[in-house]
Amino acid sequence: MSIQFHCPSCDKLLTTSDDKAGARAKCPGCSEYVTVPAAGGPAREPVAPEPPVVAPPRSAPIRSGASSAGTSSAGGASSSDGERKPCPMCGESILALATKCRYCGEVLTDVVEAGEGGFDPTPVEVGEIFNPSWEIFKGNVGMGVGISLVSMLIPALLCGLPMFILAILVDEHAIPEEVMVITMIPLVLVGMVLGLFLTLGQTRAFLQMARGQQVQVSDLFKGGRYMLPALGASLVFGLMYLFGLAMCYIPGIFVLLIFWPFLHLIVDDQAGAMESLSKARAMTTGNLGTTFILGLIAYGLVLVGELACGVGVFVALPLVSLMFAVAYLKMSGQRTAKG
Repeated sequence: MSIQFHCPSCDKLLTTSDDKAGARAKCPGCSEYVTVPAAGGPAREPVAPEPPVVAPPRSAPIRSGASSAGTSSAGGASSSDGERKPCPMCGESILALATKCRYCGEVLTDVVEAGEGGFDPTPVEVGEIFNPSWEIFKGNVGMGVGISLVSMLIPALLCGLPMFILAILVDEHAIPEEVMVITMIPLVLVGMVLGLFLTLGQTRAFLQMARGQQVQVSDLFKGGRYMLPALGASLVFGLMYLFGLAMCYIPGIFVLLIFWPFLHLIVDDQAGAMESLSKARAMTTGNLGTTFILGLIAYGLVLVGELACGVGVFVALPLVSLMFAVAYLKMSGQRTAKG
């Protein structure tokens, strides 16, 4: 079993084994020391000093078959090699050839450093994405459906319902049409901002699910810290997409294929507005064909859901969201819960 908690200084989600409850640990996000809480209760003070033992939710990218040679099984390198590197899990300085971190206990065999910016663009096949997505989804159907339902219901109730009532009042000649137009403008703007906020939270939740981490519906409301870069990137992306549609639709499709992971990069890689678009392009350059097929699969899943009296959409949409979360992790060189 493991303990998951948020750093009180930077709000990074941290994970460690339950036998580390009460230990003092260094947060890899902000370098502040925190106390690991007890599972299901408040943290207790450690009986004796222990080395930092905290791993961040993001696992270092791996490539199967890549192993460290000439390392010791006890977690160190030969005494003749004094080169050091930061542990990809806890950030502490360890021997470059170590197979296990002496601070957090992370096994480093097969671990390789990520590329610049914390991700390693990697070409992947459709099967490498859909198969693990389905396996992960089968164990998280309820949570996935719940998150999608809440993310749809909140904008519908807060913005869609008032606009629907305004339209009825205009049809009944209860209010002039000008009043409806003036009132709808702020409702539309609020709906767009609220929708982006929930989309960021949903993206965060499905990334956690794709990594096999615990997910709660409350994670849907933790996208506020990403709003500014997301607003900027969404504005640029939206303008490019609209321009592409105006140019006989095909360029618009290419905009979607090239830049779709920009919100994932903002949430997962802390990328800025323009940085997220640049990294998205680098990540999808070798995956345009895979992304196109994934888009067709997503469209097919939603279509089948609509044919099932519309109810199937509530299952298809979270599966699609999870599928693109897995696609992002795979294309950025990271591992997922299932392969």
